[in-house]
Amino acid sequence: MGFWILNRSEKMTGTNHLARPVRQPLDQAGFIEAEGPLHLLSDWVKPVFIHYRIAAERLQPHVPYELDLWDDTAWVSLVAFTMRDMRPAFGGALGRFLFLPFRTQRFLNVRTYVRVGDERGIHFLTEWISDWINSRLGPRIYGLPYRYGRMDYLHREGAVQGRVSSGSGQLLFTGSVAVGEFTRCSAGTVSEFLMERYAAFNAVAGRQRFFRVWHEPWMQSEAEIEITSDSLLASAFPWWQHAYYHSANFSEGAIDVMMGRPRRLLRSGSP
Repeated sequence: MGFWILNRSEKMTGTNHLARPVRQPLDQAGFIEAEGPLHLLSDWVKPVFIHYRIAAERLQPHVPYELDLWDDTAWVSLVAFTMRDMRPAFGGALGRFLFLPFRTQRFLNVRTYVRVGDERGIHFLTEWISDWINSRLGPRIYGLPYRYGRMDYLHREGAVQGRVSSGSGQLLFTGSVAVGEFTRCSAGTVSEFLMERYAAFNAVAGRQRFFRVWHEPWMQSEAEIEITSDSLLASAFPWWQHAYYHSANFSEGAIDVMMGRPRRLLRSGSP
């Protein structure tokens, strides 16, 4: 089940996420007990994480939750990946058949890091999705800020490349990956802070929702990513010009990711 620890970092000064305990994710059995059978399964394939730093005072006015900082700095990550084989955890072959229209879709998530009550998680600033139907369902059900976009992700041994376009804007990136060096994020590092997140707190049209996920810890490698066009982000976010590239990670993915049901936040703002 869930437990409480005091999270520690390598840098003991200039960090504010040591101020109070934070709730760690449930283990797999605890997640299933908490969510019951009404959760979804999917595979998250070959995600690319691209991390940016930004002054908290620049970003906080655009986020309805308290920012979770590292080195007194807010963070924004772009996560480009493909979701495959989305299906309910119940229903067997019939459940898979009913979810056939949603089985495979590509995403570009733009997320930041927040605290809500005693729990830390992510907040999606927006998400481009390749499926037009889901771009309409996500905001209504999960409070996810979906936008429809056209996406192409190409992965070769040691290299990644991506293109996302929507309207008149686009994001183009290319980069290299250290092949064969996939490990879990070391405890107390900024990579762990940015990648090991298991709760999402969202808000669309004033409706605040949250949900939790579970998967094995990321097996990841550092990546070198170059953004060659960011007009998609510059046109979407007034704060984007103040964000600075920091680092990137790549993973082969996570299998049988569990996604819990959406819940409303209490009026106190707690899950």
